[in-house]
Amino acid sequence: MGAEGGRVETAGSLRDLLTEVVLARGALLRQRRRTPVVRLDLGTAQSRLAEALRAYQDALDSDGAPIPYRLRDELRLLEALGEPGVGP
Repeated sequence: MGAEGGRVETAGSLRDLLTEVVLARGALLRQRRRTPVVRLDLGTAQSRLAEALRAYQDALDSDGAPIPYRLRDELRLLEALGEPGVGP
C-alpha cells in the first residue's frame, strides 16, 4: 500500500524499499507542515517512516551492504521519539 496509505512494504528490492523510505519521508514532511499539526497523524507518519527505514536497513544488512550513517541515525531518532515519555 505504501507510506501514504497505510502499511509499508517490507519485502522487495532495495530500490522498492528505498522508494518506500522516500514516500514516508514526504508524508512526514507534509504532516509537519500542516496547520494545525495533528499529533496523532504526525506520530503515525513517524511510525511509517521508522518501519520503512527498518525494512530498508534489514535488506541492506541481509545483502551485506553497509548501512549509511544518516539512515542509521534517522532511525535511532525516530525510535527515540516513539518511546513512551519522550517529547512534550
